[in-house]
Amino acid sequence: MNTGASRIFRRAANPVIVPATDVASQVAVPMLPEGSTTFSAVNSYPVWIRLKGTGYAATFSPVQEGEGWLFPPGHFGIYATQFPKWMSAIAVDRPGFPIKDANGVLLYPNASLEVAYGSGA
Repeated sequence: MNTGASRIFRRAANPVIVPATDVASQVAVPMLPEGSTTFSAVNSYPVWIRLKGTGYAATFSPVQEGEGWLFPPGHFGIYATQFPKWMSAIAVDRPGFPIKDANGVLLYPNASLEVAYGSGA
């Protein structure tokens, strides 16, 4: 029996796909649906991904190592939004989770973070 309050995330728009390779991406965030308070983030790739948003009052700034949010492989989470105008993602090396093979070729050239806006928790 569930005795706690029910928490539900309701997606309000299609996800934004933010590419995450060895070069920081730049993706425009569409106008968020009215009532958006949160976003879900899904990293379905076996690499660590950094994500950073840039607000409306600032010039776009690409994400770098040590900045923004760090999402582990196989991650799904819900977070409060800060209403960015731009998002930038990059795959980052971590022990046991390389982004390139021994020849320097990207292991997951189509890696991305899926971000969906909505409400709830």
